[in-house]
Amino acid sequence: MHRRRRTSKLPKPSLQSRFCAVFAGVLLLSLLLQYALLSSRLTFLALELPSDGPLLIEGANRVLWSSLVLTCLVVLPLTCAAAVLTTFRIVGPIHRFEKFFRALAAGEDAGVLRIRQGDQLQELCDLINAALERVRSEPAATRPAQAASEAVPSLVAPAEEHDHAT
Repeated sequence: MHRRRRTSKLPKPSLQSRFCAVFAGVLLLSLLLQYALLSSRLTFLALELPSDGPLLIEGANRVLWSSLVLTCLVVLPLTCAAAVLTTFRIVGPIHRFEKFFRALAAGEDAGVLRIRQGDQLQELCDLINAALERVRSEPAATRPAQAASEAVPSLVAPAEEHDHAT
């Protein structure tokens, strides 16, 4: 299988942005939980001290907040980058499937559907190609979808006229 070059940086920017937001949200929640747990433990420790407990609490809060901010500044961009990079192997094939089906819907000969080696959804790609190969190899007159569509009545009901006589 030949290797396809990526033509766009983000194949599905809105979907990949949502993944990034979810990853970032989970990260922020976990960092806030970690902050709350550490703050709680240090407060209990400060209360057990015979003296200087308030100084420990005050110093601990400064250290914890600065650590939280620094961690967010470093880890949040890395998390977003990891989210986008991990989605490429799924979103790329989905983008390719959409382009392929748009070409088919437009009546173009889209050929064989191919995705890059190492991408996810290889089995789905193979299944789509097998199904299309079967449809393409059948004579048009024997395709059950055409016969069934001609036999199915329209689902749109004619507009009913209402008597508004009073």
